[in-house]
Amino acid sequence: MPTAAEPRIIQQMEGAPWEIEGYLKVGGYEAWKRCVKELKATQVIDELKKSGLRG
Repeated sequence: MPTAAEPRIIQQMEGAPWEIEGYLKVGGYEAWKRCVKELKATQVIDELKKSGLRG
């Protein structure tokens, strides 16, 4: 978690933050689509383990 001295870096998107179109334009949900359409459950788990994602 950033402290007060650390800047928060966010991606600029088009439109209002509550509208999904801007997120989709910058590639939002592409990884999710791949998980649902192309990968098996074990492959998704392996990708998550390799990523080091926590929390």
